Amino acid sequence: MRSIFAALAMLGVATASDVVVGEASNWKELSTAEGIMLAEFYAPWCGHCKKLAPEWETAATELKGQATLVKVDATIESDLAQQYGIQGYPTIKAFMDGEMSDYEGGRTSADIVSWVKKMSGPAVKDIEDAAGLAAFQAAHDVVSVGFFESADSDDAKAFAKLAKQKRADHVFGAVYSADIAKAEGVTAPGLVVYKTFDTKKDVAEKFDAATAIEFIQASSFRLFAEIGPDNYKSYVDRGLPLGWLFVDPAADNTQEAKDAVAKVAESVKGKISMVWLSGVQYGQMAGRVGLSGKVWPSFGIDDNGEHFAFDESKSIASEDFAAWVADWAAGKLEPTVKSEEAPENPTTDGLTVLVGSTFKEIVFDEKKDVFIKFYAPWCGHCKSMIPDYEALAKNFEGEETVVIAKMDATANDAPKGFDVQGFPTLMFVPAGSTEIMKFEGGRNTKEMEDYIRKNAKSL
Repeated sequence: MRSIFAALAMLGVATASDVVVGEASNWKELSTAEGIMLAEFYAPWCGHCKKLAPEWETAATELKGQATLVKVDATIESDLAQQYGIQGYPTIKAFMDGEMSDYEGGRTSADIVSWVKKMSGPAVKDIEDAAGLAAFQAAHDVVSVGFFESADSDDAKAFAKLAKQKRADHVFGAVYSADIAKAEGVTAPGLVVYKTFDTKKDVAEKFDAATAIEFIQASSFRLFAEIGPDNYKSYVDRGLPLGWLFVDPAADNTQEAKDAVAKVAESVKGKISMVWLSGVQYGQMAGRVGLSGKVWPSFGIDDNGEHFAFDESKSIASEDFAAWVADWAAGKLEPTVKSEEAPENPTTDGLTVLVGSTFKEIVFDEKKDVFIKFYAPWCGHCKSMIPDYEALAKNFEGEETVVIAKMDATANDAPKGFDVQGFPTLMFVPAGSTEIMKFEGGRNTKEMEDYIRKNAKSL
């Protein structure tokens, strides 16, 4: 496999900066070359793209010789954008020795450089003695260490492969010494997650390459921790319900509420991720889980789209809170459904407005195919697709068994299963079915209409 830098030289790519312009003519060489390549898909009119541009340039210069940073104008290279399913801007894709993945790092030059350096070099740190193991643990909050008889064993190779795939999220080390394994109470092949919090050390019952990442991910999360932009995605990817404690950091009762949630977290370990954040700063998020967004501390649970709000008039430091969480874990609580007032005439020009209280009645009508746009009033991408979506509704206005709907997902709750993580999100529920299908195609009238007609059961 040719290196990225050799590929650039061969292609004769000319650029006034260290950022390479990606085009159809050079894309194959760029995307299949050896090494690390980051590709930013952007649109010239996009404000976030303009903000990223100088950071991208700075990072490209600092990483020259270590990685290649590419920019692709998706409004011109539309075939490339479609090939990689680009839905919004900027979207960054990472290519490691020709293998593509989503870039999950930050968007400052420092973040980009840090991500590349983390992804460079060996994915597994070889640990030779007890002192090396102690130093490795001390250098990180969480490390995953495999214990093997030799680096050539099948288990060690499987561990190395896993490390290469997950190195952006976890730190990996390997021990091949029977003496160290014995001192750590581990039998090779074995797996241990060392951490600076909670239990300090989690030992897997045995090493199993198929389930190792599940063990690592479960052990890497604190029972109760602050959540923010840097770790939000890791909690979403974990797949567990999220219990949100919203606080006023300056209030006298904040620590008391944190202590109460931390204590309860132990009783529901493995069933839910417990987190806290500033309600003063992120009050809008409190509203999304069924809370008023005005009372701190307050607590709500987001369980795959269903929300459960603890009574804001009660103290989180009370026995009532612990009993409430236990009832949730036992499946005894009814969801808190946030809903705007239902419109008297919900359908205009073929477009139906959904609210929380009318959602199930309309969407799960067995005789109708329902296509839904979940949006936020402030979302620029949502606004830009309004003409296409209204045209789509008009096209189906004469079809009584097809419903084209929209719902403000910031003001209304959808039932469990409608996992809306960004805006706009488009989903389809076929007639006579409870299957929820996520639409991943283009946001234009033709592609949406073709999708509906292909998947509709009532037409």
